[in-house]
Parts: sequence; structure tokens; C-alpha cells
Amino acid sequence: MASMEIYPRIVRETKRRRKGRREWKIEIPNDVMEEIVMKLPVRSIMRFQAVSKHWESVIKTRDFGARHMAHQRNKDPKLMFVSYGFDHIRFEQRDLETTSLEERLCFEIEEINGPIEISECCDGLVCFYCLTQAVRVINTATETLLPPLP
Repeated sequence: MASMEIYPRIVRETKRRRKGRREWKIEIPNDVMEEIVMKLPVRSIMRFQAVSKHWESVIKTRDFGARHMAHQRNKDPKLMFVSYGFDHIRFEQRDLETTSLEERLCFEIEEINGPIEISECCDGLVCFYCLTQAVRVINTATETLLPPLP
């Protein structure tokens, strides 16, 4: 009974199913759920879209994306290290706040032919090209490489 008094919006009592036993059902309001999901990393949010069609539509809205981006900007800053050679490019991410030099490989592309030019990073998007191939964009948050323009 105390749970119902403390969290009246979240917990409610259901009908008794067995003799002397009560069952509790937890219902989390959509606004609370959005706040929780908004604080997750992008990769987790991408997986969270599979929960239901409703959550997929919520996550794909511009408003949710803008609020998530604003929240991510206020988190611990990260450094993006880019190393490249004549035939590959590698993106690594490291926390700026921690003393650990542990790296997290974001992406590696090996089908590069020739010298590479890389732009500055903007909101996790990095544009790069080499003289023999089209301009490419990588999203380091989702670890996806956008297809080249035709």
C-alpha cells in the first residue's frame, strides 16, 4: 500500500488473482519514459525503437532528436581520434574526463584508395573524401557510414 501512496502515477494495484495474493502492475507515464530514453546512448535508443510502433514514432520525431542532442552536448566531452593511411581510415573515441586511455573503436573503413581529406566533426558527423572516390559521411554516434551520393 505504501508504494501506491508514494508513486500514485506509476504503481497501481490490480485485482487479486490468487487467494491472499495481490499483484502489482507498473505503468510508467510516457513523459517519464521519454526522459529516461532521452538519456540513453544513441545505439541503445536505436534498439529501443523495436519495443513498439509508438516508441518508434516518438524516437523518430524532430523534437525528441533535438532534446536528445541537447542532453548529449551537456554530458562528458569526448575526443575523436582519426588515424588514416593510404588505404584505410579509423575513428576512435575517448573520454576527456577520465584518466584512462582506453579507446573505443567507432568505425574503420578499409576500402579507401588514395590520400584522404577529413572535415571537422559536427554533432558526431564527419565528412571525408579521397580524390578517387565520392564524398562520404560517417555518423560516429550510430557507427554508420552513409552511402555516397550518386
